Amino acid sequence: MTAEIEIILAALVTRISARDPRRTWHVANWWGDPLQRPEPASRGRERKLSLWGEGPRWKLHWNRDPYPEDLVACLTAPEIGVAGAEAIEDAFGWAIRLGGSSLYLRYGEVE
Repeated sequence: MTAEIEIILAALVTRISARDPRRTWHVANWWGDPLQRPEPASRGRERKLSLWGEGPRWKLHWNRDPYPEDLVACLTAPEIGVAGAEAIEDAFGWAIRLGGSSLYLRYGEVE
């Protein structure tokens, strides 16, 4: 695991209860949605989470809260985000990039 991936993962842990005071996003301890948005169809009944990777490429895959857009907003917000981190959206979800490393955020059914 690269130092950049360690920084991104540490940022997720330290911001686990972060919220936007304007109520546009909320990480909510990975448990529930305080903003009370409609539940996505891809949400499974049982909470599952997977982190897998090697070197500079890692994938975080989960099927319950928080919304991926909330994590992206939290990790890239000017006030609270990771300095130098950028979010890239692709056909499969989001990637948080820092330096030459990427954490891919995949939301939906976890195998």
